[in-house]
Order: sequence, then structure tokens, then C-alpha cells
Amino acid sequence: MSKTDHKKTVTAHNEQLHSFEDDLSSKPLDEVKKESSSIIRESSKGRLRWDIYIIIAAIYNTITIPLDIAFNPVLLKSLGISILESFIDLSFFIDLFVNFRTTYISNKTGEEIYDPKLIAKRYIFGR
Repeated sequence: MSKTDHKKTVTAHNEQLHSFEDDLSSKPLDEVKKESSSIIRESSKGRLRWDIYIIIAAIYNTITIPLDIAFNPVLLKSLGISILESFIDLSFFIDLFVNFRTTYISNKTGEEIYDPKLIAKRYIFGR
């Protein structure tokens, strides 16, 4: 795919996302919130705590993975560390689903978007 084709594709996806946002803004906010009760607000304390945990887990991985590859230390082979790393891997997997259910602020309107379809589309195609 050439750069021009890629730019056209990205532009088309952005235009499509904005048209979906326009459709959403015509719905009353209370109606959208009722439809999506399992949506996590971007500004919630729980979401902030989750993001901090994911950042700490990512920092842990940025330290331990290179150490394990370069030096293969015995300490990183213990049962406790293996359980911790499995839990962190599971957390990253869960984070995928959390991001699909988290609101975002529209760049176009400045409103918080609650529609699950728009959230998923934005998460898949980027900002």
C-alpha cells in the first residue's frame, strides 16, 4: 500500500468516525447513558487507578523482560515471579476490554462519548 493510499484510508476512517459522532450528538445524552450502563467514564477514580496499575505493570515489564533475555537470572524463574508475571499478562489482556468500554472526549464537540460503537471504532482506528 502506497503512502497516498494509506493517507486516503486513514482520512476515510476519520471522516466516518466524525459522521458517527454527529449521529450520536443528535441523541439525548441520558438516552445514550441508559443504553450503555456498562461503560466506564474516562474521568472516574477507578479508571485512574486502573491506568496507574497498568503503567506500573508496563514499567515492571520494561525492566524484567530485558534482564531475563540478557542474563537469564534464577530469581526471575521462581514460582512467585511466574505467578506475578502471569497476573500482569492477564491484566494487559483485560485492559483491552476495559479500553473498549471507556468513554472519551470528542475532539470535534468536546462532549464525552458514551456510545459503545463509537468507543470501539475509535479504539480500533486510533485517535
